[in-house]
Amino acid sequence: MRVFVWIALFLCILARASWSQDTYNQTNWGQGPQQYSWAAGTVNKFGFNGDIDTTEESIWDMDDLPTAGAGPIRCFDNMLSAAALYISSDSDSDVGKTVSVQGLDLNWESFDIDVVLGSDAGTGTTNVQIGTVNIWRINRAFTVSAELVGNIYIHKDATDATGNGIPDTPATDIVAGITLGANQTLQSCYTVPLGYNAYITNICLANINQVGVGSSVTFRARRSAGGAAHVHRSQLRFSLGNETSICMPYDPPLVYPEKTDFEITGSDASNQATAATFDLFLMKN
Repeated sequence: MRVFVWIALFLCILARASWSQDTYNQTNWGQGPQQYSWAAGTVNKFGFNGDIDTTEESIWDMDDLPTAGAGPIRCFDNMLSAAALYISSDSDSDVGKTVSVQGLDLNWESFDIDVVLGSDAGTGTTNVQIGTVNIWRINRAFTVSAELVGNIYIHKDATDATGNGIPDTPATDIVAGITLGANQTLQSCYTVPLGYNAYITNICLANINQVGVGSSVTFRARRSAGGAAHVHRSQLRFSLGNETSICMPYDPPLVYPEKTDFEITGSDASNQATAATFDLFLMKN
């Protein structure tokens, strides 16, 4: 009898270990026409915004490119429908460098593709289309070949009439980007791929001091279910004073289904720098 008890206990431990392996480390590769693939596992998202004011803004660094206040203020403002997206740099020194772009394609499925920046357009690089199909979301981009010299723009502008690598109408063209010196996107926003659930395990917020400034910031975590609906429901509201930070672990984690947009925003401040981080793991639904 005791032997059977030990065997049963061993099988339970083995089953639990197998579940953990599947949850965090399982890799499921799906091949498509543009190197589309996704490895289930953990994701860390970090965003930074150097100037939060009274208007609600995403914690990202695109609202102040190419100049202060010129870009879109929210991560998903310009992606109400899938569109052809392009990538360019405002420095011709970035010609031929490679940027890895991760996002969701026309079917909301994950892709991960390396894109070589275009030729010299004058003061920047020419536009290069990311893949060959329309895209719903950009979740991350980063350099994989060399340090970037200019700001990188991911956008909807197919022409670049000025030839400087900067989208002609930044407020309505920019979707994502990489600011000079960062070498990767700094955006506290993410969209769950088709076929997966996302489990958010931790959120960290920081109100960072600027010289001569010391106001509080109202942070919000927002979600939009179903992708294109764009009804941004508030799920967290937190006010942090100057030079204050907080981390909030979630056990059990917050669960978000496929095609859900998740973002962290800030508002009700005066020229405050902010940062926001969240951690999640993906699991096939």
